Amino acid sequence: MVNRSRPHWLPELDQLVDSYYSTVPLPQRLDILGRIGHITTDQLVTIGLYDNPNRSAIAHRVVGASAEWPNAPIAWNAYAWDAVG
Repeated sequence: MVNRSRPHWLPELDQLVDSYYSTVPLPQRLDILGRIGHITTDQLVTIGLYDNPNRSAIAHRVVGASAEWPNAPIAWNAYAWDAVG
């Protein structure tokens, strides 16, 4: 049940993930999850290289769009927007 679309290539981790999904009793699942956590932190299986930037564009004719962007969700006040022109 090894899935090569996973972003890692550690056979031990693949086996643990497969075991986690096929194990029902909670104590065994928690043990497997602990071993998965150890491998991912010890072997640095994943590393976040990218931030999750907000990209948005608002036409000049839209009035009422938040001036707080990018610190607030872009459409938090969409009910107050209007189009001019």
